[in-house]
Amino acid sequence: GIDAGKMDGNTLIMSMKMERDGVKASIDTEAVIDGDNIKAKSKYEAGGDSGSVEWNAKRSLQASDVTGTWELEFETNNGTMTASITISSEGEKLKGEYTGFDGQFKTEAKDLQVKDGKLTFRITADREGNVLTADYVVVPRGDSLKGKIKYDYNGNSGEIDVTGKRAEKS
Repeated sequence: GIDAGKMDGNTLIMSMKMERDGVKASIDTEAVIDGDNIKAKSKYEAGGDSGSVEWNAKRSLQASDVTGTWELEFETNNGTMTASITISSEGEKLKGEYTGFDGQFKTEAKDLQVKDGKLTFRITADREGNVLTADYVVVPRGDSLKGKIKYDYNGNSGEIDVTGKRAEKS
């Protein structure tokens, strides 16, 4: 297991010692974390042999990581609004049912995809002749997300922040 570990800014430093079949081994790693990327160097010693290896890792996001019901919140000129999206997957294909304007309408979310660590989707709605198109680009992390909505509502367009929490995982 890990004998010692600490964070120093965005650098993770850890040491491991182990023994297997009477051979003692140790690994010391220093890893720099930059967003979703890790660049590291591990030095090892085992049974009289030693060396080092450099390695990289990147956080990935899969369709199954975003399924469930997400409660969304965003600020508009009319105050705080809430919405929800229930996302299901069939393999890597995503489907979504969106409820918006504080529960006043439901529509199918279109173009759902997970790419480059982000979830994107589009909703369109016609509410009594008022047409809304909104493109969501959010970054899910566990059971929370944050991102942006680019919208057009009857010709008025802009971009606002959105946050969310997963209410139910499927």
